[in-house]
Amino acid sequence: MMNEILVAVDGSKHSFKVVDVACDLAKRLSAGILLVSVIQLPTREPEEVEQFERVEQYPDAYADYLKELSDDVTSKFTDEIQKAGVPVRATTPSGHPSAEILEVARVEQPEMIVIGVKGLHGLAVFKSMGSVARHVIENSTVPVLVVPSVESKS
Repeated sequence: MMNEILVAVDGSKHSFKVVDVACDLAKRLSAGILLVSVIQLPTREPEEVEQFERVEQYPDAYADYLKELSDDVTSKFTDEIQKAGVPVRATTPSGHPSAEILEVARVEQPEMIVIGVKGLHGLAVFKSMGSVARHVIENSTVPVLVVPSVESKS
């Protein structure tokens, strides 16, 4: 029996398919889901944001906004997973997506990771794996299931 499956989502439309696949797998294996949505803070904020933060004296406005977006993503998918009857918990770490997914996996020790082949930054014209999925696969200590793109026709 599997304990828990780490499921990485980013809010892209492909995340819906990732969650569907993970729910089916979790049901078959009597496992719970650990939902991970990483808040990727930019190395440099847009000039308009920096100006807003200075004027409003709210230095964390952009980080707080990104956190709120990530929380919305996890909330939406948590509801879907619960409706499917699968136990779920969620986390929204900040940092580089692949590094944070691997860190959560290291700490939480799931039985496996489910991730999409590409996410929000995937370019549809390229029929290749996204850099986050590739880095997770290459560095994971547990099996990784990569869910093919919704648009895949091969």
